[in-house]
Amino acid sequence: MKIAVCMKCVPADFGVGVDAKGGIKRTEANSRVNQADLMALQAALRLKGELGARVDVYSMGPAFAENMLREAIALGANGAVLICDKHLAGSDTQVTAAVLAAALGSDYDLVLCGERTVDGETGQVPGQISARLNASLALGIVDIRSCENGVICLRPDERGEDELKLSFPAVVGVSCGLRGALQELKPRLEGMKRARAANIPHLDAGALGFRWDEVGEAASPTKVRSVSRVNWARECVMVESLADGVDISLEMIYGR
Repeated sequence: MKIAVCMKCVPADFGVGVDAKGGIKRTEANSRVNQADLMALQAALRLKGELGARVDVYSMGPAFAENMLREAIALGANGAVLICDKHLAGSDTQVTAAVLAAALGSDYDLVLCGERTVDGETGQVPGQISARLNASLALGIVDIRSCENGVICLRPDERGEDELKLSFPAVVGVSCGLRGALQELKPRLEGMKRARAANIPHLDAGALGFRWDEVGEAASPTKVRSVSRVNWARECVMVESLADGVDISLEMIYGR
């Protein structure tokens, strides 16, 4: 069995400002691993232990993302691939999924992704990868275990939990609420040695069959006009009756 994990470096501090095009400034000093992607890696390593599977990690990003991939190898992944090309800058979720799917190909039984990334919060990439790979899909997963010819996934719903059985090939979006993930992953000495010696291929858009004008900002239907910090402050309004609450809610939503 072969498992792929898609991971991303995201800004550690969103207060560092934006670049000339209105995008978030990305530097090695202000980067960390997306939290939900760490959950996906934990899930993959559990399945590796259960099934003796091979786990490879993929990332599309700047050259310094190689450090993240080496950390993943130190924690137990078998290998890693970095998709790094200046022409990929500004890619939206549609282009990102196309590039990742091209890199993954049909080599993997299971692809695990963080359900969403903190720098975009769209949650669109896992579903778009599954569509391009013609694979089954589950999102918001808090637990995953192997079964014959597939995996069983659990996700919360309004009744408690929903159990899904996916056949291979499958793509799974893993939630930050993954069960058992509170135990911190720690590398062992042999893992650190493997990570230091690992050969991590760097692929560009051309190697994956894309022209420069088929990727990046120019090829992305979604355009980021500005980036701003959200004010999460909330004000509580007390009402005397349900009717008053409905009236206030309508006024807040529709201005009436």
